[in-house]
Amino acid sequence: MAYADFAGKTILHTWGRFRATAGEALNAGDLVDQDFCEADATAGENPATCIACQDIASAAEGWFCLKAELRKAPTIAVGGGVTRGDHGGTAGDVLFLSTTQGAAVEVPDGDGLLQVVGRILSQDTILYDPSPEYFEDMELQTANKTLDIQDVGKAIAVVLDGGVVTIPATDVGLSLMVVNVGQDGDCAVNISAHSDDKIMGPDLAGTDEKDLINTKATARCMDRVLINADGSDGWFVQKIIGTWAEET
Repeated sequence: MAYADFAGKTILHTWGRFRATAGEALNAGDLVDQDFCEADATAGENPATCIACQDIASAAEGWFCLKAELRKAPTIAVGGGVTRGDHGGTAGDVLFLSTTQGAAVEVPDGDGLLQVVGRILSQDTILYDPSPEYFEDMELQTANKTLDIQDVGKAIAVVLDGGVVTIPATDVGLSLMVVNVGQDGDCAVNISAHSDDKIMGPDLAGTDEKDLINTKATARCMDRVLINADGSDGWFVQKIIGTWAEET
């Protein structure tokens, strides 16, 4: 069972509380953008910057915070039996901003904005802590993908175990970003170069037609690599996060 965002969030702890005027009606626990409206990962929308601490009417002043621990409330059956709340997620998993306004998801749920907004703490608790780092133009890949010049400037977000991202032949000016958005240890991601091209970087031999692999056993959610083409030998790693190895 996967994490499901839930209504009626109970706020257990908050950090960085402040008062502001809501740009629209908000519910306690909503992820909120810089205009104090519900944050939304849909392309062209704003990232999450804070969390609503209470239900707030549109144009009314209320409490917000920068970080919050939230709980799904338990249910009480007839006769008083209590069942602990369960959002369906796995402790330790990363949460991303959803294309559903104000909500979070375990796996990005569409092209648009890529932002980590928190983590799952337990069966019934989550931590919202919106990251100031985000990618404005993310393309979600759930199948193998061959990139072209129209993918320059995007974050190619892969959520497919063994997924292969094939990059074009080297050409000066091309720059590509590949991100593993599978949860820790869930997905291996392979970046496959053209037969005449190398992928060169830290501790890489730089051999023609050898994949650069984010190995499954050591993969962490949001591992990523930014590569630039030199137009001659192949591609150079400009930035790398996580454990990536050259194909043997």
